[in-house]
Amino acid sequence: MPRTPSVSRSVITALLNRATSISAVVPYGTVGKSTLCQSLAQETFSSTADLKRRARNAPEGAFLAVDFVMVPHAGVEMEGVTYHSSGQAHTRLGHQFTSAALVKFGEDPVPLLERFKVSQRLETSQYPYRTATQEMIHTVNACRTAGVPIAGLLLDEEFGRDAAVTFSQDTQIPLLIRAKASMTVQFEGDTNSG
Repeated sequence: MPRTPSVSRSVITALLNRATSISAVVPYGTVGKSTLCQSLAQETFSSTADLKRRARNAPEGAFLAVDFVMVPHAGVEMEGVTYHSSGQAHTRLGHQFTSAALVKFGEDPVPLLERFKVSQRLETSQYPYRTATQEMIHTVNACRTAGVPIAGLLLDEEFGRDAAVTFSQDTQIPLLIRAKASMTVQFEGDTNSG
């Protein structure tokens, strides 16, 4: 497993590889658990300056991949936990994080951000709840504001609603959605079912 000296990159890489604890993140970086905890307490993951700095390492023509990372919990007493359905046909209790990375076939992914996704129960005026599509649009707009070059968007089915297609058309950013073969798709008035 490759190790990286960047705390942000090691955390995002670990989460993309389904790490669910700080101990599981440690093998992806070059620092110990206590140093990692201290760094995470200080590190900001989504400021404009951070996005610009991280995007410098991206290959030309990279797509922006946006996805949710779910951190499971065993109990229901923790604030803000909610049930999330997964592609494995069961529902898990936990917190969600939004992750974004620039990806290009044959190149290493460039992690850009990892942000807590506020559940409806934790929503405040400062931290609003957003649907999956709203969260994707918010993330793309933050990256565009920072000047991150985006050749296109790579999304899972949960983000692929009409609002995502409209956003793609309005911004002229190509959109590639991974979906189940049985999903019904409508394009220019024609309906096709898998």
